[in-house]
Amino acid sequence: MLGGWQHLTQFRNGGDIAAPPVPPPQAPTAASSEILEGYANALYSLGRRYERGEGTSSNPREAMRCYCKSARLGNLWAMARLAAHWMAHRDPFGREQRQPSSDG
Repeated sequence: MLGGWQHLTQFRNGGDIAAPPVPPPQAPTAASSEILEGYANALYSLGRRYERGEGTSSNPREAMRCYCKSARLGNLWAMARLAAHWMAHRDPFGREQRQPSSDG
């Protein structure tokens, strides 16, 4: 009847202002899982295109942004690209490498 707003009836009835019970988490359905997987794959592919400059000029920053989003959605290939990028910009002792300055 109230469409998920039953916990607000306590205010109308002057009831106790205790925290409403938290509903148990629901597992994602197979359909939403497939949609997220497809979205993660699309973001990974977009990141590869930005990294390689396919169809556009190369944009490593945008590529890393796409990889990060894809990795958060569980794409292992995107995680691998991020790890490779991270390793390429670290020295063996774990310190960040300095980028060459254009100042000279």
